[in-house]
Amino acid sequence: MIRFKTLTRSALVLIVSMTTCSVLPGRQATVSESRQVFRTYPFGDPDPVARMSNIYPYFRFEGYSVAPVDKEWKVVTLENPYIKVLIAPEIGGKILGAFEKSTGRAFIYFNKVVKFREIAMRGPWTSGGIEFNFGDIGHTPATATPVDYRIRTNADSSVSCIVGSIDLPSRTEWRVEIRLPRDKAYFQTESFWYNPTDFNTSLYHWMNAAADASPDLRIVYPGTGYIDHGGGAFPWPSSAEGRDLARYASNDFESSKSYHVLGTYTDTYAAYWAKDDFGVVHWSPYTDKPGKKIWIWALSREGEIWKDLLTDPELGNKQYVEIQSGLLFNQAAGGSTMTPFKHQFFAPASEENFVEAWYPFRDIGGIVEANLSGTLNVQRTGATLKIGFCPLGMTMQPLVVKFRGREVMRKNLDLKPLQVYRDSVRVDGEGEVEVQVGELLTYRTRDAAERKLSRPEVSNKDFDWNSVQGLSTSAVEHARQRDYGGALAQYEACLKKDPAHSGALSGAAEIYVRRMEYDKAFAYASKALANDAYDPDANFVYGVVCRKLGKLYDALDGFGAAARSMKYRASANAEMAEIAFIQNNWPASEAYALRSLDYDRFGIRASRLLAVLYRLQSNVADAKNAADHLAALDPLSPLAAFEHYLVERTPVRLSAFRDLFKGELPAESYLELASFYLSLRLYADAITVLEQAPTHPIVSYWLGYLGSLNGDRTSVDRNLTRALSAPTYLVFPFRQETAEILTWAKKLKPHWKTSYYRALAYWSKERTDVAKDEFLSCRNEPTEWSFYTTRGNFLRQLKTGDPLNDYKRALELGKNEWRAYHSLVEYNISRNLFPSAFQVAQAGAKAFPASYIALFDLSRTSLYVGQAQSCVRILDTLTVLPFEGARYSRDLYRQACVLSAAEMMSSGRLADAIVYLSKAKTWPARLGVGKPYDVDTRFEDFLEMQCREKSGDHAEAKTLGDAVLAYTRKNSRDGSINRLFAALLLRARGQADEAKEIIGAWTKAGASDAARWLSGVFHQAVPQRESVEKHLYGSLSGSLLGRSSIDQDLALLIQVYSILKDSGSSFEPN
Repeated sequence: MIRFKTLTRSALVLIVSMTTCSVLPGRQATVSESRQVFRTYPFGDPDPVARMSNIYPYFRFEGYSVAPVDKEWKVVTLENPYIKVLIAPEIGGKILGAFEKSTGRAFIYFNKVVKFREIAMRGPWTSGGIEFNFGDIGHTPATATPVDYRIRTNADSSVSCIVGSIDLPSRTEWRVEIRLPRDKAYFQTESFWYNPTDFNTSLYHWMNAAADASPDLRIVYPGTGYIDHGGGAFPWPSSAEGRDLARYASNDFESSKSYHVLGTYTDTYAAYWAKDDFGVVHWSPYTDKPGKKIWIWALSREGEIWKDLLTDPELGNKQYVEIQSGLLFNQAAGGSTMTPFKHQFFAPASEENFVEAWYPFRDIGGIVEANLSGTLNVQRTGATLKIGFCPLGMTMQPLVVKFRGREVMRKNLDLKPLQVYRDSVRVDGEGEVEVQVGELLTYRTRDAAERKLSRPEVSNKDFDWNSVQGLSTSAVEHARQRDYGGALAQYEACLKKDPAHSGALSGAAEIYVRRMEYDKAFAYASKALANDAYDPDANFVYGVVCRKLGKLYDALDGFGAAARSMKYRASANAEMAEIAFIQNNWPASEAYALRSLDYDRFGIRASRLLAVLYRLQSNVADAKNAADHLAALDPLSPLAAFEHYLVERTPVRLSAFRDLFKGELPAESYLELASFYLSLRLYADAITVLEQAPTHPIVSYWLGYLGSLNGDRTSVDRNLTRALSAPTYLVFPFRQETAEILTWAKKLKPHWKTSYYRALAYWSKERTDVAKDEFLSCRNEPTEWSFYTTRGNFLRQLKTGDPLNDYKRALELGKNEWRAYHSLVEYNISRNLFPSAFQVAQAGAKAFPASYIALFDLSRTSLYVGQAQSCVRILDTLTVLPFEGARYSRDLYRQACVLSAAEMMSSGRLADAIVYLSKAKTWPARLGVGKPYDVDTRFEDFLEMQCREKSGDHAEAKTLGDAVLAYTRKNSRDGSINRLFAALLLRARGQADEAKEIIGAWTKAGASDAARWLSGVFHQAVPQRESVEKHLYGSLSGSLLGRSSIDQDLALLIQVYSILKDSGSSFEPN
């Protein structure tokens, strides 16, 4: 019998926690499931139109509720005598909150309302608790929907809830075990994330915990600096301006904050509320998770509005901050590529596993050191040294204080979890302080200096991004961000300069495999091997493409060479194990798989294969052992449960297998499992899997194809008929295997649905050539509106054909679908066809009078056809639920109010103009945008100044003019077009030199349209101004607003100027 090693993934935590000594007798932890009612603002309205993005094949949800309902949610509760943890498997598996039981206080923010708002990549998101993010930058696609989960009581009497899901775009799978020991005041999150594919993918993971944002909150993040999403480096905790950024209340400036703190080697960070002397600690080994981020909503109304959008304050919730841990130093945006803080690959056939812990502390006055034994605070005030210790387990240890190397205090502790110890001792003069809690925890005043890190935070200025190395690096960075089209372009640019660049050849080969252009991939990989026969990257991708092409011995040749590198030793051996299995060389298959596990004991691919291999060898004991080993690695493994079923074939085993599929898209999970059996050519097993799957057209295609491989013609006909009779609603094929099966189906039984699905599959691989042929082959056969919107979007992206006909056809078929109207409005706006957009928007608003999207379309198109006051009237009654960072609704409102004011000014209705200008300065909460700290109202103030002056209110006019000048002088480098008003005002007040300096700055900045137009207005150079306007308007008349090619602030200014000029009003101040 094969004996698998059973070292748990949590070994590191167990080793550390064992040092907390004895176990309290009679204590226990419990796990339970219940249905609990929460006030809920639900989401819905999934988008049936295929949208190609980093998260395809996921679809977005676009329906959000303003009014709440009471809704039951499944809640898993982990509880011991000290803390309680609530988990929501139907809301992304997130931790809803965690409580310290003696005080009843949440140490992980608990949102008392489930309020979904458009924050995440798919839309819905709720605040509070701890969220698990895996895959690509942003909130994970499963963050608001059900995930797979199971609960259990462990052999050590701890209790667990394991949650997890597939990240469909990358086909990686993540699991988080939330584990509560029976006798400790912490809970652990043990993450296991594996990439079972042949490809590199994006390595992005952050765990986001929420904490109350009280004024007394202090973020205890040891570090010397922070970096932003773009990799820019800044000082921490004291800013360059002297602000204490770690103090929440000191962040009352500018917009929302993202601080990725670094510069100190530390396993912990914390949040501490001084008023209540209470805090929360996060622990994980620094070498596992060096990333630590703080997210703070703007303290102005810009951020505070999200407290209202995401919580119901009357239920007692406050604003929150997020304290986050990550695998990398920052949540790197595209610009971070240009800094040391680049992106990372998640290697093929590999795993990431890491352990974290979360726990409260209280009544010790702060924190200087912590681990899984407890939290320590040491404070010196004059000659008094105060010590506080809050343990997490039963602690019977001596507490020793040393000063200048001499012991000055010793106390024998006998404490229960969270039983606080406080004391003090006198120390005179300066010197080193050391506090020890037995062998559990040590603090020394010199620790901070010793833990300071020397890692560079600024880029090497000598790096040439246009060099061969620079282009290759850029290509890799694009690929790490799932921008494979951009990566391929950069690889090709690199190869243009150096046709034999091995890294670029291997990288391009991998992308061509992704694109299913296997012959090209083979050529590129071969060329790389012609440079170096032992190149590990080239050999691995050569093996992958040869396996795709059916060249199994060539594949073994490539993987064998790749396996000599530690980088691919485990993954290449797993690949060879699968190939040997296909060749029926089972002894070699077993040997390769076991060798793979020698180098990666958590290897999923090798473990899966062994479970199958032993079953087919009728080695029941080893088959069960292998399946148990796989389940120990991945407690949510459907393959482990399915293999147990195939060995025993009992209803109990089948039920246990089917019970694992609790997630939002179970058909995709069944297909993923079936794809493994298909890769091993175990067609009957794949069929058995899919026979348990819910009805789905792609499942039917697969069953038909697998039936054909098994010689079952009846199955082929039955399943193809079933696939073609099913609606295409929310069906988004993306797997390579599916694309190949659809190619088979099209040859056997051509149909527009098969062509449509094939178009989507190839479009997702950026094979727009194939996708275009498939889309066009459908002609006008489809009867579903979403097809035409999808094809219109595709043609629009390619800038080919005439998408307008498709959008019109979509509307003909989808008069009861708001998206059909919206898509046609969007297209007409993009072509600057504003009257046509307005007509469609009118029809859409009539058909959907309760849709804020339809009404918003009507409001903006009203503005673009010259009906500014109508736009204002609509927006004055509209409630907009925005997405994070959106300002479109308030921007439109301001534009409409300013234009309406100009119209009033042009007709001499100055009082009405002032009313509109006052409205333009407001930030109505119903529009979903809060007022930031710094608002530039110079345009509005300048126009109101003119109204006041003409009305005889000279004092108020002067006050407004002074405000324009004051803002301009304070923001002397802003470069805004609103500086024109200061220049005109200064000239009118006889300060021509300062006015010319402002205009001169635009001239120096270059000959942009804005600079030329502003200069033309200031110098009254009519030909220059009119030349710019003619260029901007082009061949189309009508509004400049709404044209994406034109800066909208400039467009508004030009239109206001034209209104006043045409009416004979002067733009110049008196």
